[in-house]
Amino acid sequence: MPVSGRFITLAMTYRGDIYFISVLVPVFRNYTG
Repeated sequence: MPVSGRFITLAMTYRGDIYFISVLVPVFRNYTG
């Protein structure tokens, strides 16, 4: 992901970033588990 896109995402909403992490973590653990 481009840095500019990441910055825009953070600028849009911090809660959206928390939601992204909350979804990404279980998926990542599922792949590694």
